[in-house]
Amino acid sequence: MGLLGLEPWQAGLVGVILAPTDAALGQAVVANPGVPAVIRNALNVESGLNDGLALPFVTILVTVGLVAGGAETELRAVETLLLAIGGSTVIGLVAGLGVGWL
Repeated sequence: MGLLGLEPWQAGLVGVILAPTDAALGQAVVANPGVPAVIRNALNVESGLNDGLALPFVTILVTVGLVAGGAETELRAVETLLLAIGGSTVIGLVAGLGVGWL
């Protein structure tokens, strides 16, 4: 057991879930014309990236939790994880390149 009685993977999952900023919280700054445009744009882009960057870590930590809880074997969990992350990457690339080509 680690901090607050959580396993390390559980603490990591809580951290990854709480880490992305909510764009609504920064709306007052992004909409304020007194804030330089470059800073407003950077905050706007950053808030959108956080969710996408956190998702693979959520997927990995949930998989670790399934193995730790005995609901999944290590081999099966790794296969599922590779399929989920690899498959979503391929689908994203194909969709992005396809739409860009159109």
